[in-house]
Amino acid sequence: MGVKNQIKYGYYDWSQSEIYNEIVNADGKIMVVIAFGGSTYKFALE
Repeated sequence: MGVKNQIKYGYYDWSQSEIYNEIVNADGKIMVVIAFGGSTYKFALE
């Protein structure tokens, strides 16, 4: 089962992902960019 299907069906273990580890172990702000359809969203997590 690929990652896309694992996420869709709730089987993906986020604690093992690079994204999760970068967010949890961040020392400062985390810059986030989400591109969806024709829109782009940019923000920082503190």
